[in-house]
Amino acid sequence: MMGVFRAAVQGMISSRNWIDVIGQNLSNVDTIGFKRTRAEFQDLLYRQVANSQNGPGPLLQVGSGSDVVAVQNMFFQGALADSDSATDLAVFGDGFFPIDLPDGTVAYTRNGNFHPDVDGRLVNPNGQRLASALSVPAGFETFAVQGNGEVVIKMPDSNDSISVGQIPLARFANPAGLISSGDNLWRATDASGAAQIGNPGDPGFGQVQAGRLERPTVQLSDEMTQLLIAQRSYQLNSRALSTLDAMIGRITEQRP
Repeated sequence: MMGVFRAAVQGMISSRNWIDVIGQNLSNVDTIGFKRTRAEFQDLLYRQVANSQNGPGPLLQVGSGSDVVAVQNMFFQGALADSDSATDLAVFGDGFFPIDLPDGTVAYTRNGNFHPDVDGRLVNPNGQRLASALSVPAGFETFAVQGNGEVVIKMPDSNDSISVGQIPLARFANPAGLISSGDNLWRATDASGAAQIGNPGDPGFGQVQAGRLERPTVQLSDEMTQLLIAQRSYQLNSRALSTLDAMIGRITEQRP
């Protein structure tokens, strides 16, 4: 009976963790550039139990339940939507925007919700700068990104377009190995490999489109279906514990 108890408790824990993953996806249904995550399960160790009813024979294998062993980032392309800001950027294809952090390290994002700061540098909503030397002068009339990532603007008092820099992209041998650090940023790990920096349109790199943003890859219908299954799993494991409690009560019941 203790095996049933352990498996049911472990099943409730893994179901709870699964629900946490689904809840994270649902809470980011409107987060630009967000990539949904997926809980991955595996069964736990098996115990060898003697088959006492039929005499000597092969041992029975009794499992110990399941557990969530990993939460995988699903890096597939999100839909691109038009925005009301020319400096909003979207990656179509492989690649991340490199972001300079205050501690001197670099993080990576698919959220291209950028705007110029007082120095003309492109920054994200948290004020963290795109890792590029490009500088956008104030009062520009048009803002465009060429196929190679070159940013071209036009000022109101000029008929000529001028280049103000280039947007870099970073790619990884194994994006699933990136670790999330919050704020829609990822950091490189040994599993992801080192960042490969290049320009949009280079072999293996995607394109950058101005005036557009990448929508999150969360699908509400899929997440709600998964949530119902996870809740049902939790309820069934809880019911197994209730049944076990009733069985133990019967066994230990004192009779006159």
